[in-house]
Amino acid sequence: TDRLRNSVININCNIQPRDAMRPWTRLPGFEAGGSGVVIAPGMILTNAHVVHEATEVLLETDQTNLPVSGKVVALDLGRDLAMIEVEDKAFIEAHPPIELLKGLPEDGAEVIVMGYPMGGESLSTTSGVISRCEWAGIGMTEEEGMRIQVDAAVNSGNSGGPGFVNDKIAGLAFSGIDNAYADNISYLIATEEIE
Repeated sequence: TDRLRNSVININCNIQPRDAMRPWTRLPGFEAGGSGVVIAPGMILTNAHVVHEATEVLLETDQTNLPVSGKVVALDLGRDLAMIEVEDKAFIEAHPPIELLKGLPEDGAEVIVMGYPMGGESLSTTSGVISRCEWAGIGMTEEEGMRIQVDAAVNSGNSGGPGFVNDKIAGLAFSGIDNAYADNISYLIATEEIE
């Protein structure tokens, strides 16, 4: 639906990592991007790896003429989650929040994954089913938590984008398996970790 589509945000960042040997200095910067979803007015949920060490965060969608600045206000590397705040009133009004699904989705339930993966500039929508829910490594530090396996395509840039079940956020895309032995295996961070 349009409401779901309007809640998904394209995130572009200027990343300047700190030098591990001299943490008071930064290494040369680079641009990176991902996706996010509005979960409260002006609050966008995404993956920590999308915004970690960002010096600038710009937000845009198919509804925005120009990118809008956002500010990272929370970062959880263990669960690979981050929250971005945006203050632009027009942006907030155009991008409604979507409710989190309570509990875990049923195996076999239909899932719609949205985001801004590589290969195009506009919002991408893929669909599939919930394959399984399991306790496994989910964060940047491989902290364990509930993850949801889906067979919907998740590609680079989809990170932080939502997986919708019954018009609610069932999880947040964070990784996939891409090798000769695996087809269509992608993962969402479950809403119980997000909460």
